[in-house]
Amino acid sequence: MSIKTPTSSIENQSKFEQQDPTVRICVPSRNEYIALMLQNGGLKTRKISQRYYKSQGTGNYENVDVLPFRANEIPTLVAETPRTESEWLHAGFAGQDLVKEAGVDSSIIPIAIIPLSNGGKSKVDWKCLVKEESSIRKPSDLIGKIIGTQAPKITQEWLIANGIDPQQVEIRMATGSGEAYLKIGRIDALVDVVDTGKSRDENKLRELEGVVFQSQGLLIANRIQWSRGDVREKLREIAVNTLGSILSVKTIMINADVPNDKLESLKNNPLFKGVQSPTIVDLGNGFSSYAIAIPEEQKSAVNYQLLKAGADGILAIPTESYIDKNAVKSHLLVSINE
Repeated sequence: MSIKTPTSSIENQSKFEQQDPTVRICVPSRNEYIALMLQNGGLKTRKISQRYYKSQGTGNYENVDVLPFRANEIPTLVAETPRTESEWLHAGFAGQDLVKEAGVDSSIIPIAIIPLSNGGKSKVDWKCLVKEESSIRKPSDLIGKIIGTQAPKITQEWLIANGIDPQQVEIRMATGSGEAYLKIGRIDALVDVVDTGKSRDENKLRELEGVVFQSQGLLIANRIQWSRGDVREKLREIAVNTLGSILSVKTIMINADVPNDKLESLKNNPLFKGVQSPTIVDLGNGFSSYAIAIPEEQKSAVNYQLLKAGADGILAIPTESYIDKNAVKSHLLVSINE
């Protein structure tokens, strides 16, 4: 599928600048985690059909549609310049490896690093695997061999980086269970994602040293549409709030009156580092009001230490979540204030 890129994004923008379009976001089909994180981040939707959801929000969350697609289709769909305004797919969630394989880097803007699966793991490694008994020990041993993979471009770049002409190696598409191709001898090596290593160990495979490619989940935008202020602001808010829902920590706010001579011992206790520095106010009676937000699971241990320190009036207030702005900023790939 060809990517049609206009000669001037400014010219293309002027065609639509009087309109406030519905922003359409692609999500990987069957990825309930991303759908839930969008919802927790404030993007409430109602189901129009199996493949179409409309937002129920206001402000920047008004006129936002969510459309599920196959994960490997999303980079190309977002990068394309369609025939009419109503056909734009403005943004989407996709792995960096899929963006690389689609060859659309110049047509998209990476907005944020977004973990695409539960557990918050944002990076995955592509590695080269061989049978345990294989004589292949290093990349140069692959010359004249057959490599199976679902990522031929990534594999070719890795070979070149290791001083190997890709023409000296046969690269075959190995969809589905690549381990099976390797096991029956259809291929000599497999370039694939290694997550927990369970499949590698079960199939008695061995990794060559090093990483072929490190991929991470991304929220990407069409480069032309990103140049429009209204679209850009909507996508920035969606990115920040989705990251907030993923990176937030369930916390408890603890408030207590602590003897002033015990404040230093609390300061040196790792339990009282909290998710941010405590707020301390001298009450003028030998006690200070001590307030700190802590992870929910530390509540009992913190209460015990406060009682040992002679604290009084210990109050635990549940909070919905705590969002560390630095954690959010570290995942953003664009400025929030431009």
